[in-house]
Order: sequence, then C-alpha cells, then structure tokens
Amino acid sequence: MKREARDQRCPRRGTDGCCHEADDRLFYLDYEPNLALLRSAATALNGDRAERISRQAKGKRKIAVVFATHKFMGQKELTEMGDHILWVAA
Repeated sequence: MKREARDQRCPRRGTDGCCHEADDRLFYLDYEPNLALLRSAATALNGDRAERISRQAKGKRKIAVVFATHKFMGQKELTEMGDHILWVAA
C-alpha cells in the first residue's frame, strides 16, 4: 500500500530554521550563502535549539531532521531527547 505524501510548507520559518513539513517529518535548515556565517556558531545545533526543535517535533508527533554545519552537544544528550530528532551534518 503506497502512502500518499501530503507536503506543506512550515507555517512560518522560525529562528530554528524549519523549512519544510511532510507527513511524518519536519525539516530544518539554517543556511545562507555566506561562508563566514556557515563556519560560525550561529548555524550550529546547540542544546537550546535542539530542545526547542525536539519539543516542536514531539508536539506534532513527527521526526525532526536537522541539517546543521556542526553541533555543540554530545550524541548522548541528543539521544536522550528521544527518537524524534535526527542531526545530519550539512
């Protein structure tokens, strides 16, 4: 049985970078074509940002897929937030 994709844009692009929402996923990308910015801490996944994204995904019963240049937290802390947030190195 093929599942229909019901894609929609995130209601508003927030400070955490939600850029797309699908049936079971929220996609986050904090990107600007600026090399200095991408190398800075501003685009990294840190504990506060991960908590906000995790709460949002859990509330919507979806998995958050976060594309970030780097992260300032251990995998252990990210895993403890639950299985509804995934970090992908961008």
